[in-house]
Amino acid sequence: MKKIGVVPAYNEERTITKVLSDLKTVVDRIIIVNDGSTDDTETNVLSWSKENPDFDLCLITLKKNMGNSKALKVAFAKISASLKNKEIGPDDLVVTFDADDQFDARQINKLVAYMKEHDLDAVLAQRNFSKYPAFKRAGNKMMSLWASLLSGYYYRDVECGLRILKVRTVPKFLKYLTGVRYSHSQEMGIIIPRLGYKVSNEPFANINYYRSRTHLKDALINPAMALIALIKIVLKLEQTEIWEMKEIKKTCASQGETIKPPRPS
Repeated sequence: MKKIGVVPAYNEERTITKVLSDLKTVVDRIIIVNDGSTDDTETNVLSWSKENPDFDLCLITLKKNMGNSKALKVAFAKISASLKNKEIGPDDLVVTFDADDQFDARQINKLVAYMKEHDLDAVLAQRNFSKYPAFKRAGNKMMSLWASLLSGYYYRDVECGLRILKVRTVPKFLKYLTGVRYSHSQEMGIIIPRLGYKVSNEPFANINYYRSRTHLKDALINPAMALIALIKIVLKLEQTEIWEMKEIKKTCASQGETIKPPRPS
């Protein structure tokens, strides 16, 4: 069973190499989506790759900043295409991870073990909010309650960026995922359980520090996109063709070739 790390990154030059080094110890491959960064994020990724020539790293660079959800959607499309081409298997795991070093990569193995123990298709960590301001805790609770209402599963922290997914779920939920700014968390929170996959938001994950890039308008966009996701599921409004490499070619400056040959399995 392979673990594939997925890291969207926008102007994370200060933290990206540490995140890659930490992830390297717990995953077999990393797909990093450089979301139109204007700093040295991409330069630092390429330097790290040269220093770690035996690690399987895939870099996709978007022509302009598309937003966190779009960056993740591109990575999911890459994974979907890899599954279709039998480069990875349906029971391999996808690990989404933030590029700002908020999370401790050592917690990933704990989440994977929990996933296996409970025979789950997806695990979403819930953050320890002790370092978060009161308004952020309140906002997250409201978003989580809204997602719970629409999905039929009770969420405690639907917006956490640390999640584990079985590869088999990716092409399924991607058919319904729109992705606007940071709406993917709400959308996936609705789509995945509504498709019948077993989900848990029970395990805790500590964070290194508080940071948020969301704005007030996201408090309007995210719940609206969650409702749209539910409507898509109920009416079976699938995208006829999953994004996959066609969309990657359209939106990306580099199309996600592996920087070096993959390691032998």
